[in-house]
Amino acid sequence: MSSLKYSLLEKYRFPTIIFLSLLLLSTTANASSWKIETVDNNSIVGYFSALAFDSTDRPAISYYDSTNGNLKYAYHDSSQWIIETIDNNESVGYYTSFAFDLEDRPAISYYDNKNENLKYAYYDGNQWKVQIVDSAGNAGRYTSLAFDLKNNPAISYYDNTNGTLKYAHYNDNGWQIDIVDNDGDVGLYTSLAFDLKNKPAISYGDNTNYSLKYAYYDNKKWNAETIDSDGQVGQYTSLAFNSENKPAISYLDAGVNNNLKFAYYNNKKWNVETIDNNGYVGQYTSLGFDSENNPAISYYDVNNRDLKYAYYNGNRWKTETIDSIGDVGRYASLAFNSSDEVSISYYDSTKMTLKYATILKPGFLSVNSSIPDATIYVDGAKQAVQTNITLVLEVGTYNISVAKDFYETPAHQTVIINGSNPAINFSMVPISPKAHYTTNTRSGAAPLNVAFTDRSTDGPTIWNLSFGDGKWHNTTNESAVSTTHEYSNPGIYTATLTVNARGLSNSTSTTIAVNAPSPPILLNSNSKNIEQNGSDQNEKVIGSTASSIIRVNNGAEVEFNFSESSTPITGINFDSKNNKGLVMARVEVLNDTPEGVSSPPGTCYKLISINVGNKGTISTDSAENINIHFSVSKQWAAMNKIDTSTIRMTKYNDNQWNDLPTIHVDEDDESIYFTSQTSGFSIFSIVGFKTGERTVDEEMSFSMPEYTQEPEPENKESRTTPGFSIITGIAIAYIAAFINRKQK
Repeated sequence: MSSLKYSLLEKYRFPTIIFLSLLLLSTTANASSWKIETVDNNSIVGYFSALAFDSTDRPAISYYDSTNGNLKYAYHDSSQWIIETIDNNESVGYYTSFAFDLEDRPAISYYDNKNENLKYAYYDGNQWKVQIVDSAGNAGRYTSLAFDLKNNPAISYYDNTNGTLKYAHYNDNGWQIDIVDNDGDVGLYTSLAFDLKNKPAISYGDNTNYSLKYAYYDNKKWNAETIDSDGQVGQYTSLAFNSENKPAISYLDAGVNNNLKFAYYNNKKWNVETIDNNGYVGQYTSLGFDSENNPAISYYDVNNRDLKYAYYNGNRWKTETIDSIGDVGRYASLAFNSSDEVSISYYDSTKMTLKYATILKPGFLSVNSSIPDATIYVDGAKQAVQTNITLVLEVGTYNISVAKDFYETPAHQTVIINGSNPAINFSMVPISPKAHYTTNTRSGAAPLNVAFTDRSTDGPTIWNLSFGDGKWHNTTNESAVSTTHEYSNPGIYTATLTVNARGLSNSTSTTIAVNAPSPPILLNSNSKNIEQNGSDQNEKVIGSTASSIIRVNNGAEVEFNFSESSTPITGINFDSKNNKGLVMARVEVLNDTPEGVSSPPGTCYKLISINVGNKGTISTDSAENINIHFSVSKQWAAMNKIDTSTIRMTKYNDNQWNDLPTIHVDEDDESIYFTSQTSGFSIFSIVGFKTGERTVDEEMSFSMPEYTQEPEPENKESRTTPGFSIITGIAIAYIAAFINRKQK
């Protein structure tokens, strides 16, 4: 049959492009998101594309390489497209149809244009093999391939010599060929499918009567019927069965209407409806059903030269344009994967390439965390103020994170939204609150009022402050944490603040030294009974000064309080062995090193002269546990890059500087507090060493570790000072270690 009533160009399946002035009756919906990629751009490729998914949802496409006249095959290996030439026997690969068998092995039916034969290529697990199925006359155009439930291939096709619809099926005896319909010139645009009972059916065009026909096998014979004969119909047919075993066909109503049409069977009769009449539309249709039996069709818009897509949403049909860049959309082939995601292979006539489009569906993302009221962030932007909810996100890739004050922020999770409904879970780890407080003083005579100021961080919710004397201050009110407490009795007390939050707790302590109250001191300008001292230093080198007078009795715990002075010395204390009467302690901050005194080692914070009474009045002969308490500015340490663990007090004695045993006792936001033990009073320097600094004196240098004074029993009556005894014991141990090291 050489004279076709359809356009003669349909021999190569190129459409006749007719531009008509039509009233636009668009029902186009808001466009979905599509991912479009080029599969093969090597020469002129992409005619007669056919798409299918294997059981793991990997797509594969058969198509024709027009430049080389070859049948080609492209498959996606989950990371990239792999391209193979299946048959290069000159001008082969027209009218391809592609399918996977039940063992996931690909197969292709196609037309050998040079030899005018129907051919079949299949992969046997090791290599591709090619067979000639029908070589009688000019047979093999408009092929359509499908596998039955026994995994046998079958092909519908057009016999151009006889103008008949033919059906080839493979069994144990090889290929068997049936003539399905020979009533006129029939069999163009065939589409083959098996129903759920394993019976084949074919849609096709009747070129004699310009009608759409449908043939089905009833296990005995083929039966053919006309579905639509209204106008010039039946081109570009595509047949599919839904899960209820009902057939449906998409096709072109050519001639006057040039519309996309859809016919479906409802168990009683065939029903026909127009899907898209917006211009000349409906060439190269490809039909499929999703898992909910909703049909979808890909097709070519001739007027606009676009790839289009129509789908039924459960209530009505919607149409949209997928690709409109250049002349695109011929040889379209549609398929659904197991997740109901639709993809389409097609030819880009402008770039002469094979392309592939995949719909990207919005989805629901469940975001869960161990803390339900955490905040969700999507790509860094706040999305919701609580977790354990579901977000609706458009198609795309997102970085999801959650956050909540005082919880460690878990690593973000990357999710891909493409029609799926993923769920992600976050485990949030609470951060422990950090207890911290400052005091206005740490020592003084009883009664001693100490103001405690809360400096705790990281969200505490419960505060328990033990003053160390059996009394507590407990609260859950942040504004009521700071308080003042009066210590009535002499002693060494350990004040401990414990904070709680989120099931975690943290504590910090400091020592409060309370001395026995001194008797009143009445002084006048003629007093002669005060053990006092004048300055040994040149007035030119003296900066700030401070002094304090206390009565010193045998066995008394003596403390001079300089916490309110402008010097770095915060206090001096000792246990007296003798009655000394009224004694004055004098502290002088020196602006320069006195004449005849060498510079102290390291970086000097302050140079200080300290005298208690007349020179030599207070020494190890007259006192025990002599301690100097001092503070160092954190700002100074930071600016000079001082390693705070090297800060110490040194004493000038016997024409050299000697390190004193020094311990770090506390710190607040501005200062670090230390205590050093000395055998007497002289010139002192507070020094530190820069981080990583090595000095000649380093072997002789040492500092004492931090210690925590245990709280005393609630009703302790003794006036001895166990805190000072502990300091003395530690100092003696370090001094012994130092002497032992020097003797080695």
